[in-house]
Amino acid sequence: METLLRLVKTLSYKSKIFIIQQWKGALVGSAVSWLIFVALGGVIEYYAVKIWNENIYPWLLKQAQINNLILLLLGLTLFVSLLYLIRIRQSKDIYDGIRISTISSIMMRLRDKDITKYQILMDNINKLIQENLSETTEEQLNSLTEDIYQTIFKTLGPAIIDGAGILLPDGKDPNWLYFWSMNASQKRSQKKFFIGPDGLVSVDNVRGIAGHVYREQKPDIVNIHDRSTGESDNPKYHIFDMSRLGPARFNIPYDSFICLPIHWKNRIVGVLSIESQKQRMFDEESKTNLQPVADQIGTILYLFGKIE
Repeated sequence: METLLRLVKTLSYKSKIFIIQQWKGALVGSAVSWLIFVALGGVIEYYAVKIWNENIYPWLLKQAQINNLILLLLGLTLFVSLLYLIRIRQSKDIYDGIRISTISSIMMRLRDKDITKYQILMDNINKLIQENLSETTEEQLNSLTEDIYQTIFKTLGPAIIDGAGILLPDGKDPNWLYFWSMNASQKRSQKKFFIGPDGLVSVDNVRGIAGHVYREQKPDIVNIHDRSTGESDNPKYHIFDMSRLGPARFNIPYDSFICLPIHWKNRIVGVLSIESQKQRMFDEESKTNLQPVADQIGTILYLFGKIE
């Protein structure tokens, strides 16, 4: 029995020694393994970074540059192709217009040309304003308005547009509209247009086209059928008897004219009149395209202190 107990103690002791030795061995093995892993990780990281910097990144960069170049060439190709298609379409339109010669296509081209023409007119007037704002005297204003008249003639056609004027309310009697300014080639008209209350309209208090335009704040057009009699297509048109100012005016020097309201800050301040030597020179589109010109004159009159 004693022998058996000694054997058990001996086995127990040796088992403890074995376990401790195994634990120490495992601990040492783990430490060695970690050190090896760190060392190998550093080496792998070094070579990984080196391979990336020296091989992979330059290759990717080169591919990106190639792709960008391809995209650029593709974009240019599409752009040139688009221009080519537009040119073909324009050529086809021109060919079709010549071949078919339809009135609608011709009128469309003329309309587009007129729009561009009126845009040029506005640009030129704005340029004149900028050039003349350094001095806001009455003399400078008169010079500027004459330049604007000439710009209108030149843009719309000097052979058929040769008369223009600005009408303003009379400072002494605001019930009357008078020609404050006319282009230099015309003699200043002495006519006045009644803009007072409707109840005061009479044979002596005649509105005429300018008076109606001022009161209604809408542009209007007159086409003269007979210069010698003043017969026209507009019942508002009135032939003034100028006998008390000189010979009666029966030979009208124009074939058509347009009157447009001049606005400043959404209020009526005057009327712009443009005359033409051509029958039916003006139409509904003329009203739309020339109204900004009239309103810009309102801005000029304010900048030069002619209106408040």
